[in-house]
Amino acid sequence: ISWGLCFTDELNRLEGIDPRHPSVFCVLSVAEVCGYRLRLHFDGYLSSYDFWTNAGSPDIHPVGWCEKTKHELHIPKGYRKDKFVWMDYLKACKLQNAPKKLFRSRSSNGPVPKEFQVGMKLEAVDRKNPSLVCVATIADIVEDRLRVHFDNWDDSYDYWCDINSPYVQPVGWCHENGRTLIAPQGYPDPENFSWTDYLEATQTNAVPGRVFKMRVPHGFLPNMKLEVVDKRNPRLIRVATIIDADDQRVKVHVLNYYAIVLECYSHPIFLLLTHPAILFTSSNFNSPVQWFSGEKNHSGSDLGD
Repeated sequence: ISWGLCFTDELNRLEGIDPRHPSVFCVLSVAEVCGYRLRLHFDGYLSSYDFWTNAGSPDIHPVGWCEKTKHELHIPKGYRKDKFVWMDYLKACKLQNAPKKLFRSRSSNGPVPKEFQVGMKLEAVDRKNPSLVCVATIADIVEDRLRVHFDNWDDSYDYWCDINSPYVQPVGWCHENGRTLIAPQGYPDPENFSWTDYLEATQTNAVPGRVFKMRVPHGFLPNMKLEVVDKRNPRLIRVATIIDADDQRVKVHVLNYYAIVLECYSHPIFLLLTHPAILFTSSNFNSPVQWFSGEKNHSGSDLGD
């Protein structure tokens, strides 16, 4: 049975992160269900802002989650923040909240160690420019995940990751590994950035280096087959082959189509790494695989251009 099919088109309401602004939690509705995939709609906004995610995504939460965890909920356009009450909204619009049982429990990963605190500093990879490692701050903590914020940049560059992510490193990691650390935007002397001076000037602390742990290797290898979300049309799942891999990313070739680079621990790789040892098969989740002419019986390793 598909997990995604437990959600109901149009009627189900939930709370979730705006993928364009990772610090923002919004009122969402399920606009479409496609196997394990959900197309989510921001209530009160145009459908052009809709986005796709997995039914088991840690970025979506049941109604009332923001109030329970003391996060600000951005309410639908046209409603007053001080007047918005979830149950009244659902009743007035003849809607229903998505049942809590549909949301992924992440308790098995354990809580974030107490040494990680909001406001602490670390060094983090810029996921939009993965060759850069920058001065960053823990802006939020939810269950077993951190929201990384790059100092003096807006929140569109923020991202969520777990504490064992290869994207976050302790203060001093760049110096120890011969990497260039990108100072905060507007820092007066970026080429001579000093963590000691910066921590003192900002009256902040670094996350202790001892609490960072090495993530288990992802296990992706060239020539492995898998299914990936089509970035150009996220409703579709494509058959793909891994053609290259490093510690953080894999390059996949979509059969008879194009090559893309994906993060090993992100949503575009179908099923993420929720089940890292199994074949990523959409037949288990009632998602349509998009085949191209002549490719269905193709079993060779020819990757094309």
